[in-house]
Amino acid sequence: MKHLIYAYGNPGRGDDNVAHLLADALQHERWEQEVTIKHNFQLNLEDVALMADHDRVLFMDASLEAEHCQLEVVEPNARQIEFTNHAMAPQYLLSLCELLYGCHPDTYLLHIPGRNFDLEDQMSSWTIAHVPEARQIVRKWMDSSLAQPA
Repeated sequence: MKHLIYAYGNPGRGDDNVAHLLADALQHERWEQEVTIKHNFQLNLEDVALMADHDRVLFMDASLEAEHCQLEVVEPNARQIEFTNHAMAPQYLLSLCELLYGCHPDTYLLHIPGRNFDLEDQMSSWTIAHVPEARQIVRKWMDSSLAQPA
C-alpha cells in the first residue's frame, strides 16, 4: 500500500509552518509501508496525479479553528475552490482525482492548531506543543493501514 503525506502552508507565516516541521520529523521515521512525504506552500492541480498514484493520502495543515489536532476524512467536493487556484482544498483535488483518473484514494486532513499567522519565521510555543500529538496521530494513521488489504 502506497501512502502520501503532504504538508502545506507558508513557512514565512509563523504557525503556518507547523506541517512542514512535522513532515521533516516524519522523514526520519521507519515505516513498514511505502511512504512519500511532500512539502509545498499550497495545493496545486499537479498534485492530483500524485494523489492518483497512492492508495492513501494525508494532508497536513495549520488551522486557526482547531483547539487540538483533528483528523478529518476528506470527501470529494468539486465546488470547494476559490476564484483562483491559490486556495485549492483537498476536497477539490480528490474530486479531480476521481474525475481525471477514476480513483479515490483514502484521503484525510490533519488539522494542527495554529494561532499566529503573521509574516514571521517564528512559530508560537503553543503550536509547537501540538507537534508530538500530531506525530502520534500520523503514526496511528499509518498503523491503521496495516489492517487494510493491500
